[in-house]
Amino acid sequence: MNKITKICFMLCLVATFAFIAFRFGERVFALTDEELLNPEFNAEFVASPGETLFPNPVSFTTKVFGVKAGETINFTFWLNCSSDSTDYGYLSRSDVCGDPSKDKSLGQRSVNIKGANSIPAQTYQRAGKYTAKILIEKKSQRVERRAAVTVKPVVDIKANGVFDKHADVPYGGSLELSWTTAGLSDKAKCISSWEGEKKLNDKQVIGNINDAKKTFTLTCSEADASNSDSVEAGAIPKVIIRLRDNLQRNAIDVISPFDSGNAVIWEAYGAEATPTPCTAHGSDPGWDGKLLAANGSFNITGLTSTTTYSVECRGYGGTNQASVTTKVNKGNCAFMGDNTINAAFFCENKLVVLSNANNINFTGSFVAKDFSIATIAKNIRFYYQAILDDKWPPGFRYLELPKTDEVKNN
Repeated sequence: MNKITKICFMLCLVATFAFIAFRFGERVFALTDEELLNPEFNAEFVASPGETLFPNPVSFTTKVFGVKAGETINFTFWLNCSSDSTDYGYLSRSDVCGDPSKDKSLGQRSVNIKGANSIPAQTYQRAGKYTAKILIEKKSQRVERRAAVTVKPVVDIKANGVFDKHADVPYGGSLELSWTTAGLSDKAKCISSWEGEKKLNDKQVIGNINDAKKTFTLTCSEADASNSDSVEAGAIPKVIIRLRDNLQRNAIDVISPFDSGNAVIWEAYGAEATPTPCTAHGSDPGWDGKLLAANGSFNITGLTSTTTYSVECRGYGGTNQASVTTKVNKGNCAFMGDNTINAAFFCENKLVVLSNANNINFTGSFVAKDFSIATIAKNIRFYYQAILDDKWPPGFRYLELPKTDEVKNN
C-alpha cells in the first residue's frame, strides 16, 4: 500500500466513525480521531444472576478496553469488596478486602497478563448482600468496577409434615407447622407472621384454627438478604342445624307436632366469605336446593310426613354438612322427654305421650280425636290457658283423659 493509499484509508476510517455519536442529556458529541485510534482504558463487569438462591453459583463477565497488543495488565477479583479505592496495596490489607493472591477464598489475582482472566462461577458460602469487585491495573492507570450480588436464604415451611402449602383443618382444630432453613448463620433471624421471632429450624402446633382461611408466613434474613415461605390453612366448616324448640343440635330424629309453625335454624362456622356458602338439601320442596347464607332460619309449614333438612356449607378447607329430621306420625302429636310445653296444638288423630316421658307440663289448648299416655310415663300434667287459645277451640274437647294419679286435668 503506497503512501497516498494509506492516507485515503485513514481519512475514510475517520469519516466513517465520525457519524457514530453518543447522546448525553441535550448535547451530542462525536468521537475524535484520538478516541477512535486509542480507546480509553476501561472495563465492564457484570454479575449474573444478580440475585440468586443459596447455594446457587454466580457467574461474572469482564471486558477490558484500551489495552493494545503486547500490553500487560494486573487483574484482581474480590468476591466481596465494597471499597471504591483503586489502590491494591490498600485493598489487599486484611482489614479492608484481603489479598486474593494469598487467600483463594477471597477471589483471585493475576499479574502481568495479556487480557483479563476468566472468572469461574462462584458459590457464596452464606446468604447475604455482597459487592463483587474487579481492579484492572495497566502501568499507572487503574480501573475498578463493582457488581451487587444478593444471595437469598432457603426457607421451607410445611403444614402437618407435608410439602403442600395448603392444609385442611377442621374448624377449631389444630395445625402443625414445621420449617427448615439453609444459608443462614446463628446471627440470622426468622420472624413469623403468627407469633414473632422463631428458631431457624423448628416446629410448632397451632391450636384453635377458627379463621376460614389463614396464612402463616416465615421470613428469615441474613445481612439484609431475606426470603419468605408461607402455608395456608383452610377451615372445614363446623355446621349446626336444629329446630327452634329443640335444644339438641344435629338431631337424628326430632318428634315434632303437625303444622307446628316451627323453624329450622342453622349455623356454619368457618364457611367461605361469600353471600351464599351453604346449600340446602332435603325432602321439603320449599327447602331443597336453596342457596343459603352461613346462618339463618327456615319456617316449616304444613308437614304431614317425616321430613329431613340438611345443610352443606363450603369452607376454604372443604365442605361439611349437618341434618335434622322432623317426624310426624300419621297426624299424631307425640311428646317425649322431660319438658314444659306452652302451646296450642291441633292433632289430626291422636295426642301421644311416649314411654320415656316424665315430668311434662302441658299448658295451652289441645284438640285431638284421641289421646294416649304410656303406662310407664310419670307426672304428666295438662293445664288450660286462655292466652294460648288464639287459633284453636278452647278447652280439651275430644280428649278422653285417663283418670290416673299421673294425669291431672285442670
